[in-house]
Amino acid sequence: MKLASHMSLTRDTNAPTALSQSQRDEIRAHSVLSAAQANCDLARSELIKQYRRLKVAREADPSGYVRYKPLQRAAKAVEMQLRRKMLTEVRERFFASAGARYIE
Repeated sequence: MKLASHMSLTRDTNAPTALSQSQRDEIRAHSVLSAAQANCDLARSELIKQYRRLKVAREADPSGYVRYKPLQRAAKAVEMQLRRKMLTEVRERFFASAGARYIE
């Protein structure tokens, strides 16, 4: 019992460290992320339509590429925020029920 009371739940090897495939799919289907990715894809497709490759667009039209890059970063930032939030929720649910398992 004494060992169980000193056990750190945050170091539990059974704790989830990554999201499952269904949780990742749920994040990809999120409306905010879809909107951010749609804006990014639109800017990217316009650059590709005009220059055929992003590398050529970056060299030929730096201002167009500069408008595209923040959209790409914003979409990635939204995705990472949603992933962190969901992983935090999953871990909180795990640790809320973990104490009872170790006491038994």
